[in-house]
Amino acid sequence: MNNLSMFKMSKSVGLFFLLLGIGLLVRLSDFNYRKKENSFTNNITTPHGNAALKSNIDAFPRHLSTLSQIVKHYCPKTELNGSNNKNVEEQKRISAIYSELSNLEMMKYCGNMTFLFGKDISTDLIRYNEFLTHLLNNMERKLSNNLTSLATKFGIPKEDKEKLWKEYKEGIKKEFKEVNDYYKRICKDYENTLIIPGFLFNIKLQKYINLWRKVAYRTEKKWSDTFAIRTSKYRTLKSKS
Repeated sequence: MNNLSMFKMSKSVGLFFLLLGIGLLVRLSDFNYRKKENSFTNNITTPHGNAALKSNIDAFPRHLSTLSQIVKHYCPKTELNGSNNKNVEEQKRISAIYSELSNLEMMKYCGNMTFLFGKDISTDLIRYNEFLTHLLNNMERKLSNNLTSLATKFGIPKEDKEKLWKEYKEGIKKEFKEVNDYYKRICKDYENTLIIPGFLFNIKLQKYINLWRKVAYRTEKKWSDTFAIRTSKYRTLKSKS
């Protein structure tokens, strides 16, 4: 073997170990973010002040990801303003949302450059699903407040309001069946996976997030319009009285 061949071989080996080292560093960073306690699902065990909340917001890139857009939609910055919201528990809850968003975004970013084990995939799916479920609760809270406001303004009977809300609760189950079925399909696809390139998993994960946003936004508009239309008769009656 001549010197040129040995040089090329040593260069290839060196490049391999360099890439391996980079991969291990990314994997370590990825592991550290997965290892972090889920401050969102554990509903915060340590106080989060406005400074911590602001640092989480400022850390987001200018180009918002789909998940960041969803959070911004259901937890707008106006609700994060301490002067407008004196409820400490609410501040903690919102801070936890942004903290978990940062963790999920970093996990996804690191995942694109490394391999994921089956346990990682299971952890990611559970955390994303729990996070999106919490945001769905925010949407329901928003719709409930809207219906309550209309009921108070136009004197809607309590039983009529409760009937309309029950109709919404039954309807949203049907609306989100598509999302839930897709989530179950992803879980099944990876239930026996030992290891996989992270970017392949992130493709399916992104499709899940995109589908969730489409259905959530569509459902929110549909029922917001429905509440307005169904309460219009009370509006007419009140204007005549």
